[in-house]
Amino acid sequence: MPKRIFLAVFLAAVFVLPVLAEKVVLQYWASVTHPTREQWRDKMIEAFNNLYPDIEVQILRIPFAEYFTKLAAAFAAGTGPDVFEVDCTMTPRYVWDGVLVDLTPYFENELADFLEASLAEGMVNGRLYAVPLLQSSQAIFYNKKMFQELGIEPPTDPDKAWTWEQVVEVAKKLTKDLDGDGEPDIWGIIVEKPDRLDQIDPLLESKGATLISPDGKTVMGYLNSAPAIEALAFYGKWYNEWKISPKISTKDLFGMGKAAMMWAGPWNIRWLQETYPDLEWGVMPHPYFEGGRKVTPCGAWHLGVYSKSNHIFEAIRFVGFMSDWSAADLNYEITNYLPARKSTYTLYNIFNTYPMNIFAEQLFTTASPRPRTPAYLEYEEILREAYRNVINGADAAAELNRAAVLIEKVLQRYTR
Repeated sequence: MPKRIFLAVFLAAVFVLPVLAEKVVLQYWASVTHPTREQWRDKMIEAFNNLYPDIEVQILRIPFAEYFTKLAAAFAAGTGPDVFEVDCTMTPRYVWDGVLVDLTPYFENELADFLEASLAEGMVNGRLYAVPLLQSSQAIFYNKKMFQELGIEPPTDPDKAWTWEQVVEVAKKLTKDLDGDGEPDIWGIIVEKPDRLDQIDPLLESKGATLISPDGKTVMGYLNSAPAIEALAFYGKWYNEWKISPKISTKDLFGMGKAAMMWAGPWNIRWLQETYPDLEWGVMPHPYFEGGRKVTPCGAWHLGVYSKSNHIFEAIRFVGFMSDWSAADLNYEITNYLPARKSTYTLYNIFNTYPMNIFAEQLFTTASPRPRTPAYLEYEEILREAYRNVINGADAAAELNRAAVLIEKVLQRYTR
């Protein structure tokens, strides 16, 4: 890997910081999601503070469950942090609220290096408001021993990905009730985030559904379209008719050999290696519906600058530092989260090597950002309830129709 260099002159061509009479303190708020991300942040903040002795970054780490609420309260009071992490779904909301600085002029020369999906998540009306830090994807992890016992050879090339119909047929064969009590002891497939939009939305999209209108103003006829209903009904059968998936599960079921497949993200590779070193597992590309289109999950964190910050230029410099190619390089090395910069994929042979090549290729070719709307928090809460109800046996059509009506009312609040 090339020698890592933190670029001290980033943005120098765009603006020059004034000579400061005293040290500027930047408040940086971050969502706590994983220990390795904390390691990366600590190293980056230390490096930045050493490189710019006239600026000091102080971080406030907030649990994910509290993060959006605390940010909203701070913005309402006009006391938001100078720099804050922006979930990919929240960019339209923060732009609507007027709390993000338009960063386009400062990153014009950087835009081409970001993945298209990452840019889409950070932009509103063609302007960049949140700079990408990470990306994500999903695939199917499988138990090699179980597959070998049935003589099943899964694909490794995204161009030869299985259909969801094929996955289900294999899951049925691998689901086993060993003690005859009527409940599977080995499940065919488990889902890492069974009711989360970032995981389940692509299932509906692969069937042909569009989950919100192109202008983001309505979901009627989109979220509750025939393809969306058909796809969600198919998913509900996993839990109720076919019983290939448990309604309540943890990914440890896969690690312990109690599930043949796990629909999950690449961050699980390190977890499996460290927690279940004896498990023999493989990865196959994300499936799609027969006759449908290939759609894969994506989305992760960005950085934004608070529009009412007293230190906007210093904050932009910090955002540039945190999102530079060398920062992305270090980020991947520590966290194994997928990079948002295209150039980082050229630094590691691992992205051309199985299984990481699967996730990388999907990000470049089939990644689909979640619905873009300032009402996303409410949209997500309503739709997650619908997904969970279907898992528990509710009718897919009834749930999506109900969700569409509720979301439509929410969307009306965001019209000007």
